[in-house]
Amino acid sequence: MRQKINFYYFVLFVYCSSFFACSNHPSNLGYIRNVNIPYYVSSSILWGDDAESTTKLNKYRIIRGVIDTTDENPPIHIAMIQVNHASVQMDLIKRDTSDNKIIEEYKSSEYYLKVIFSRKKIPDGDICFEGIYRFQKENEQEPEFTIVGIEGNH
Repeated sequence: MRQKINFYYFVLFVYCSSFFACSNHPSNLGYIRNVNIPYYVSSSILWGDDAESTTKLNKYRIIRGVIDTTDENPPIHIAMIQVNHASVQMDLIKRDTSDNKIIEEYKSSEYYLKVIFSRKKIPDGDICFEGIYRFQKENEQEPEFTIVGIEGNH
């Protein structure tokens, strides 16, 4: 009986440890849900922590999108994030390709975001994206975090 109880405590410890260990993203960077995407933004890539949170739970860390303007002006490429429970829109300032990886940099008045990713074709024919991002406020240096993306609604 005592071994059985110790086993349950062990399982509980492993479960709790993995739950807290999975939270390896900046603590002030929250999730964006579909309902938080403004009507004027056409999302092109929805970025999440992993495949399950992105495809099944619709929990996104970063939304890459386009704001379609008038015929006279080109569309505005943006990234949306949730910081301290507030939506932040960031403008694309640089896009480059190197070694089959796409590098995009976004900036707002307070924040900087760099996303490096590549396209992956999965068995059912869909396209997904795998990459890393670095999110920082002003001149603060943050580590890189992994993300998984799916195509948005164009």
